[in-house]
Amino acid sequence: MFAVAVPPPERNRALAALVEAHGEQVRASVQPVVFSYPDVLFEIDDHVDCLFFPASAIISLLATGLDGREVEVAMVGREGFAGVAAYLGQPRSPLRARVQHPGTIYSLQLTGLERVLGSSAPCSAPLNSYVRQLIRTLAQAAYCRAVHTTDQQVARWLLGYMDRLDGNSFYLTHESLARMLGVRRATITHTALNLQSRGAITYDHGRVTVTNRQELESAVCECYEIIRREEY
Repeated sequence: MFAVAVPPPERNRALAALVEAHGEQVRASVQPVVFSYPDVLFEIDDHVDCLFFPASAIISLLATGLDGREVEVAMVGREGFAGVAAYLGQPRSPLRARVQHPGTIYSLQLTGLERVLGSSAPCSAPLNSYVRQLIRTLAQAAYCRAVHTTDQQVARWLLGYMDRLDGNSFYLTHESLARMLGVRRATITHTALNLQSRGAITYDHGRVTVTNRQELESAVCECYEIIRREEY
């Protein structure tokens, strides 16, 4: 049986900046956990007492309606962390956080963050920078959904997802992407066929492979680059 290598905390840029700003005490305060799809980190209205920093996983932040339908409002990879409301002093979560891509996530208890910062109201410049970035991303994504086509939105989602991975292939069903974007499954199938005909992607039994990134970028709207500048 082979041991799975655990990526270091510095794989997450927000956590790496926190270590750089506040020293090795941060490293001693975080705990790596391997999560699978579709593990739920917290539900809407859950009391959240820790922050989640993906090192190799990807987290979907989801809003839900009274009928149970859900829409992804943001994804979080190694650029940031989930649990922003709790960090801002609002422990009741306004969103559901679900693991979309399996991998390692570092958790940091808020009490541990308080000890690191020496304050009962933790506030850290590296984490504040990510909060600003997330707000900008949420605003641009809302603009994109109102103005741009589904084809452009799917291309933006695929590129954003791939930016958070170490490869160009990942598992994704038409149904799950349709659910996250709030569109019909048939619409996603039509878009996927368009992207395949352009040679941008291949799709085989739920596995998406980006075969021509340049072609995929030619299908996307300007929102991708605006968001990418914020995140990277």
